[in-house]
Amino acid sequence: MPEQPLVSVVTPSFNQAPFLEETMRSVLDQDYPRIEYIVVDGGSTDGSVDIIRRYADRLAYWVSEKDRGQADAINKGWSRVTGDIVAFLNSDDYYLPGAIPRVVEAFRQRPDAGVVYGQAQWVSETGVPEQVSRVYVDGQEMLDTFPGLPQPATFVRRAVLEKVGLLDPSFHFALDGEFFVRAVGNFPAVPLPDVLACMRLHGAAKSVSAGLGFAPEVLRIAEKVIADPARYPRYRVVPDDVRAGAHVVSAKFTYMGGHFREALGHLRKSAALSPKYRGQILRHELPRLLVRGLLGKDAYARTSAGFRRSATPPVERQG
Repeated sequence: MPEQPLVSVVTPSFNQAPFLEETMRSVLDQDYPRIEYIVVDGGSTDGSVDIIRRYADRLAYWVSEKDRGQADAINKGWSRVTGDIVAFLNSDDYYLPGAIPRVVEAFRQRPDAGVVYGQAQWVSETGVPEQVSRVYVDGQEMLDTFPGLPQPATFVRRAVLEKVGLLDPSFHFALDGEFFVRAVGNFPAVPLPDVLACMRLHGAAKSVSAGLGFAPEVLRIAEKVIADPARYPRYRVVPDDVRAGAHVVSAKFTYMGGHFREALGHLRKSAALSPKYRGQILRHELPRLLVRGLLGKDAYARTSAGFRRSATPPVERQG
C-alpha cells in the first residue's frame, strides 16, 4: 500500500438535506490529502442537490437520478472508486476529525487486514450524544454473534470488493451486515477503540422507523452462509448453530421494536435448534425482553436514553 493511499468514500443521498452538508463536510474536512469522494443522490427534491452542487468542485463524481434504493446507490459509487481503501457514509451520519488518518495508519500496521473498523456514537437528531458502540470481533465471532459492525466507522480494502463483490441489493435493512459477513468471512478484521463516526437517530432512520424489518433479513443472511459455506473460508459453519444465532439477533430487533410475542418466538426457535445460545437467552435476552415488556417500548426508550446520556461524554464534531 502506498505511503498515502487513496481513500474512496461514497455517500448515498436521498431527501436528507438537513443533515447532508454536515456529512459532506466531515469527509472533505478530514486532515488527509488523498480522498476520493463520490455522492450518489437518488433524485432528491428537498434541496439536497443544491448542497451537493456547492461542493461539486471537491467531488470526484456526483449524480442525482432515480435509483433502486440505498444498496444500488452505494454500488454505483463503489463501481467507480479507484482508492486503495473504500467506505460508504450515509447522508445522515458523519465522520469525526482524524477518522481517516487513523484508519490509514491501522491498515499500514496490518497489511494482512481487509477490514478496519472503529467505534461509532449514536447521536440524536440535534446531535445530543447517546451510546457508543463496543464491537471487537473478528473471524468466527462475526458468524456466532452477527453483531453488525459500526457501519460508518468501517473501511475495507478495495481488494475486498474485488473478492466478495458489492452490496447485495436484495437486502434493504441489513445490506451492510450481509456485506460485512462476507468480508470478514474472507479477510481479517482489525477493531479499533477509537470513536471514528457518529450515527444519527431520527424518525426516518431505518433503525428507528422500521427496525422490525431487520429480523427476516438476518435469518436470510444465515441461510446464505449455510447454503455456500465455501464462500466464507474463515468460518466454521454448523447449520443449526448459525440459524440459532440468527434467531437470537432477530429476537433483539423484534423486542426492541416492541414486538414481544414475535421476539419470544425467535428465542424459542433458537433454543430448540441448538444449545449454544441457551445460556445467553436465559441470562440476558429473556430478562431484557421482560423489562421492555413491563415498561413498554416508549417508556423503556426514554429511561435507557436518559441513562446513556448521563454516562456518555459528547464527542468532538466537525467545525
